[in-house]
Amino acid sequence: MSDLLDLTTLTDRIRKKMEELRVNQAQLAKLARITPGALSQILAKERTPSSEVLVKLARALNVSVDYLVGKADDTDLSDLLQNEETQLLFRDLSSLSQSDKEKIIEMMEFLKHRKK
Repeated sequence: MSDLLDLTTLTDRIRKKMEELRVNQAQLAKLARITPGALSQILAKERTPSSEVLVKLARALNVSVDYLVGKADDTDLSDLLQNEETQLLFRDLSSLSQSDKEKIIEMMEFLKHRKK
């Protein structure tokens, strides 16, 4: 897994979320149900976490594994879901057919790439 995982990004993002949540290493280890030593080694980039440990850390920090490993920039889905426009969008999307949902996704992709 270490070939695919950028440990610097991982440790930076873990530390950032620890700061935001105001938890120390011992508290995070307890929340994630991993040993404090394992967390210390991960943060020191001496150990590559297993997939299972990544999931535990993500849950404890209330983020996605994709965020921790640098594949996504959104830190917290719950923040996104607090937005009224997002809630309205999800409500409206849920009533559409699968075909219409796919069209909406295509349109969103088009609009995203048009901005660049």
